[in-house]
Amino acid sequence: MRIIARRSVGVLIILALMGAGGSYALRRGTGTGLRAAQPGAPPQPQAVPVAATTVGRRDVPIYLDGLGTVQAYFTVTVHSQITARAIPCGFPMSAPP
Repeated sequence: MRIIARRSVGVLIILALMGAGGSYALRRGTGTGLRAAQPGAPPQPQAVPVAATTVGRRDVPIYLDGLGTVQAYFTVTVHSQITARAIPCGFPMSAPP
C-alpha cells in the first residue's frame, strides 16, 4: 500500500511540474514570431487594402448557406462626411448671391 501511495505522489509531483512549466512557457512565449524579432515592441497592425468607388444605391446580395459559426475578421464604422442638415432654401443653389 505504501509503494502505491509513494508512486501516486511522485506522479502528481511530475504532473504539477509539467503543468507549471507549460504555464510558464505559454506566458513567456515560445520565442518565435514578432516577440522574438522585436522584444518589448508592440506588434504593428497590418495594413488592410481599401477600394474606393462612386456612391450608388443598390441591393446587397446576402447568401446564407452552411453550418457553424461566423465571425468577422475586421469591423469598421462608416460615417458620412456631411454633418449638417439639408434644409430647403428659397432660391436655386446655382444663383449668384
